[in-house]
Amino acid sequence: DENLPALGAAALRVRRTDVLEKIVIPRMLAKKDSAPDRQYRQEIRTFLAYYSVISTNETLFVKALRGVKRNDVGPGSDLGRCIKEGCELFKTKEAERICRELN
Repeated sequence: DENLPALGAAALRVRRTDVLEKIVIPRMLAKKDSAPDRQYRQEIRTFLAYYSVISTNETLFVKALRGVKRNDVGPGSDLGRCIKEGCELFKTKEAERICRELN
């Protein structure tokens, strides 16, 4: 199986947002809860949360974190930092609900 977080990082590095948004992000969303390896799921969720913040895409932020539990987010983790930034940035009811659940 492909390494989606590495592929996403490479696409981001060369500013290929078309590749990210048409290929990588949809695959990540499909695997964020179903990939067999917990660490890989966390890497996917972290990338999705990070990209949602830098692209100010609130819909992606919500999709990336839907289903994530508080105990899935380690204290001081990259995912936790992305969630904190997203919670400061996004203010819809759905985003705020996710923020309450994860903070």
